[in-house]
Amino acid sequence: MGQYYNILIKQNNKYTVYDRSTLDSDGNSRYMMAKLTEHSWIGNSTMDSFSSIIYKKPTQIAWVGDYANEKSCKLVNNLTKNQINNLHKKAYSLPEKSLEYIPLNTKYMLLVNWTKKIFIDMYEYIEKNTLQSWCLHPLSLLTAVGNGLGGGDYRDINEDKIGSWCFDKISFEPEDMLKKLQNDGFVKTEYEFIESYLKQPQYTYLLQVDYSSADTSDVYSYIFNNRETAIIKLKEFIEKIKQDSWANQIIDNDGTIAKDFNIDTNIEETEEIDLWWNATYEFDKTLHVYIDLKKVEIE
Repeated sequence: MGQYYNILIKQNNKYTVYDRSTLDSDGNSRYMMAKLTEHSWIGNSTMDSFSSIIYKKPTQIAWVGDYANEKSCKLVNNLTKNQINNLHKKAYSLPEKSLEYIPLNTKYMLLVNWTKKIFIDMYEYIEKNTLQSWCLHPLSLLTAVGNGLGGGDYRDINEDKIGSWCFDKISFEPEDMLKKLQNDGFVKTEYEFIESYLKQPQYTYLLQVDYSSADTSDVYSYIFNNRETAIIKLKEFIEKIKQDSWANQIIDNDGTIAKDFNIDTNIEETEEIDLWWNATYEFDKTLHVYIDLKKVEIE
């Protein structure tokens, strides 16, 4: 089953629990999906609003899964089982609050771990970890406890780093703090958190029709997400072309290719990646129809 997460913080010696929801301008609570990888994305309302709470305010943070009190929960960040159970108890017994929607753009900031004296350059992190416009947020992953026990948890590159900052003192700081942090012995560290399925090539299907007669010529392009639909459209175009004033001469009444016309096609071989149907007239090269279906990788 899916595992839900609450956010537990200790700030000014006071514990507070947030349930990931945010308050709109009318004070209404807007729900945010509860599983770790569902809400741990840079740019969403939960992550941006929570970032405001810890801006220039070192805060102890634990992203606590509701299965974290189970015996099978992995120990993280040198926390004992009793300590993890205490975090879980607080995260699911204290009153849960919504986050006030005050989004903070952290792209050009530093995510600082004051306990470990390390920091992440968020610009560099985002550049390295963004795939298909998506980027997992390091804050929720690094402070999570209970990961791996339920659906929606992070099970990919550097899974062993999940929770390695759990309940450390953490804050977002402006870039101009860089020199001071370095002078104080803080070290920049890098993390890679990417869901592998985003690395799989994404494809679309390009259908192009290049048609030319004695008095006109055109090229049409069509994009399809589904190959079967593209093949159906390709065959529809072939039938439509055969009704044209000159192209209707390509096929004789008995279904054979007419004299002086040539057809090059592989459309019956539907297992081929690329398909085509090309018709030409030997004595007038201006007469041609080229219909091509190609599988194209999306950049």
